[in-house]
Amino acid sequence: MFGILLVVLALTGAGQTSGPAPKNDSPAVSKRLQIARSIAGDLEVDAGAMAAAAHKHPDDRVWMPNRDQIIRDIDYINETAKELLEMEMIASSRQRIVIDRLRPLLRDIAQNTKALMDHVEAGPSHGLAGSYLDYVDAHEEITKQMVSQIRSAIDQGGRSPARVAGR
Repeated sequence: MFGILLVVLALTGAGQTSGPAPKNDSPAVSKRLQIARSIAGDLEVDAGAMAAAAHKHPDDRVWMPNRDQIIRDIDYINETAKELLEMEMIASSRQRIVIDRLRPLLRDIAQNTKALMDHVEAGPSHGLAGSYLDYVDAHEEITKQMVSQIRSAIDQGGRSPARVAGR
């Protein structure tokens, strides 16, 4: 009886989570997806650091920590999104679904971070006022949400959340 249950679970995929990649997945694409996941996490950390610094030094124009590193992170995430697009031809159908979900998120997280930096740098010379602090806080929250979606898309591997839950 237990053996039949295992066979049914194996055939239906019930109870599976992200697990090992299917055999037809491209290792190069899988690696690039993990890089995308990692760099998105870096931008999430950057957003938190910017918000914390802005609140700690609202009257100081030099509040943006690691500005050059943040710009490198933005460039790297844009490069990663471009590479994923170029890799679609070697990606499995499952990986193409993930890439299609990720590319707009990666683009948006990079553009939003760059827009925040431009907005604050163009702001008043006397420091950050209420609307600027609100902007920084909103950016941090939106970045967290987008990174969560990026992680979820990669972890689910192209499957819908209902299928991952075994429904």
